[in-house]
Amino acid sequence: MKKLIYMLALVGVFQYSYAQNHTFNMVKEGIYTMQFVSKHTKDTYRIDVQIPFGYQSNKNRYPVLYALDGNVSFGMVSDIAKLLYFEKQHSAVIIVGISYTTYQEWIHKRGRDLMPNTTSTKEIDRYHTFIKDELIPLINTNFRTQKDKNIIYGHSSAGVFGFYSMFKEPLVFKNYILTSPSVDEDGGYIKQMEKNFHIKNKNLDISLYTSMGNSEKPAYINNYTQFIKQLTNSNHSGLHHKTDIFEGTHMSTMAPAFVKGFEYMFRNKEK
Repeated sequence: MKKLIYMLALVGVFQYSYAQNHTFNMVKEGIYTMQFVSKHTKDTYRIDVQIPFGYQSNKNRYPVLYALDGNVSFGMVSDIAKLLYFEKQHSAVIIVGISYTTYQEWIHKRGRDLMPNTTSTKEIDRYHTFIKDELIPLINTNFRTQKDKNIIYGHSSAGVFGFYSMFKEPLVFKNYILTSPSVDEDGGYIKQMEKNFHIKNKNLDISLYTSMGNSEKPAYINNYTQFIKQLTNSNHSGLHHKTDIFEGTHMSTMAPAFVKGFEYMFRNKEK
């Protein structure tokens, strides 16, 4: 009997933990959060979700924008999206921020999860699988989403991850906002990935927005310019791509570049 009671207690703990891991809690008006343990990365992430104005009073479905580096990007992205809603009704979206549990965790683990290298892609593949097979289904289950209109936003190393996802499995996301992507720090991996993709696939049916600052380090400007030229010359069928150059540095152009990228995604309505 004692053994049975012990086993039932363990089952109860397991069920409680599972429920906690899969339950969103409202932390303030319009924003929900949860801690999610990925079976693929074995890490815990904080998932923040902002629903658009009017979500509770209608039955509409919305595009979802997934913001990488949520520890430092979710606030900016969610606030900008809310403000633009007042001017552009079609820019109503669900915002999902993907964060690590602490700022120190973010500093320590983002390079592992976001940046591919020539030695191994094991870690970035696990992170990609977490987003594709765990996070996106979780959001689709808990919120009214337009499943075929996912948007990914990434800046710097997170922009490189966006390219990695784009050339690995293009239709996980339909729209890409990749600002100041650090293509100078990946050892040429993304350039080669694009070449390999183009050999096997002539079609890339997505919308892509990219940008750089005119005061970024010279090595970055050179590598970014070369990559954008390579991408343009590949002439992928179905690709809608816009790139801008902003006055400023790697970080100071982050917000204005996101605004332009966000507007481009909704101006390009056929996507």
